[in-house]
Amino acid sequence: MTARNLRPSQPGALGDAFKRIRILEAVVTAPLPTTERELLTTPGSTNIGNGFNADLPWAYLQGDVLLDLSTPTLPTVIEAGIYAVTLGVQGSALTVGGIYQVIFWMDQTGDSAMVVASSPPSVTADPDPEVTVAMTYYVPAGGILEVAVVNGDGVAARDFNLNSAVVQRIT
Repeated sequence: MTARNLRPSQPGALGDAFKRIRILEAVVTAPLPTTERELLTTPGSTNIGNGFNADLPWAYLQGDVLLDLSTPTLPTVIEAGIYAVTLGVQGSALTVGGIYQVIFWMDQTGDSAMVVASSPPSVTADPDPEVTVAMTYYVPAGGILEVAVVNGDGVAARDFNLNSAVVQRIT
């Protein structure tokens, strides 16, 4: 028997291979899920005392409206779904050696999925280090997204901005 005479329903290695190829073809040709995207930024700087933390406010920039910004520091998801979020946070004029932490929660009042990232230490050549965090997670309608900064400057209060936020609903 030659390979061209085998049918996918026949037992054996080649029959199983045909089944796998059909499954792979179905996956490859399936349409990608639709996505909606909203771009956000901060309406201004948030001054945070040394050793303290605060939530950063969000503001609409462009794209599909995915978040309710009635409470700018605690935006809520309008429609349930899997969300992919990427945030860029920047400190301003940190003392040399100073750092800060960014804490990002998705579904803050439910599962509280969290990402924590620290800035590199500030140096003379770059006193405004940026931190980027990203997370993908299912968030129910009304679920809260929250981004907080902990100022570890070591000397003084500093300004922090949510430079950019890309919020994408995948499903």
